[in-house]
Amino acid sequence: MSKQNFWSSVLTPKDVGSGVPSAIKSAARALRVLEFFAEIRRGARANEIAERLEMPQSSTSVLLASLVKLNYLDFDYTTHTYQPTLRVAMLGAWLDTGPFRDGSMLQMLERVADETSGLVSLSQGNDIYVRYLHVIQSHNQALHLSLALRRYIVWSSAGISLLVGRTETEIKKLVAITRAQDDPLVDQIKFEEVLKMVREAEQQGYFFSRGMVTEGMGTISMRLPASLTASQGPLVFGIGGRLEVLERSEKAIVEQMRGELDKLERDRRRFQQG
Repeated sequence: MSKQNFWSSVLTPKDVGSGVPSAIKSAARALRVLEFFAEIRRGARANEIAERLEMPQSSTSVLLASLVKLNYLDFDYTTHTYQPTLRVAMLGAWLDTGPFRDGSMLQMLERVADETSGLVSLSQGNDIYVRYLHVIQSHNQALHLSLALRRYIVWSSAGISLLVGRTETEIKKLVAITRAQDDPLVDQIKFEEVLKMVREAEQQGYFFSRGMVTEGMGTISMRLPASLTASQGPLVFGIGGRLEVLERSEKAIVEQMRGELDKLERDRRRFQQG
């Protein structure tokens, strides 16, 4: 199957909010190239990168050449493909703590992706948005989630999980700021409905969004215990996919997510005890 046919058959959700300011576009493009490799987990040619990131071919070629010179990308002259170097992997290594440093968190995410065939993500709040830190694409390729995508914290599965514990005043302020964005999506966001969803997530210990952002798709999200995230702040673990599949398996998925987080917590305590 050609790359063009492959990408045309995959659902790619759109970003929310306003675009990236032009003053930082060059920096954003460089980072998006690195994020794209994290999403596809293989080498890629310049034309594929330009097409997927909607960048001019000439600008893409210049940017890729610069990243090769800086030793952030390798270029294979045989296949004409680019791929990140280990220098990229080492950039944030010093930030790792607990289950992130020993790899158990990422191993858990990989295991859940293999066993559920769902789209597995780890995300974090950033201003009025939710940003994806790590995404493992769905095995059935029905949905491709870009690391560059933003979701509103008051209107997304992960965001609702992050709002648990926040005061009504804080939530109301976030809703007001979000509704002031130049985005038609915000018209449907109402404080009363957001608060109801937060209370539901608080009672259940997780939140299941149904077609909230992308029609026919859903996500089950669960906030990680603070003991597992240390200084990284609140993080959310999510499993997404087709709505009918998630609805059939909701109970089993939630039990698996809780079991995996319990195991990480037990391993953390055992490590601390020596």
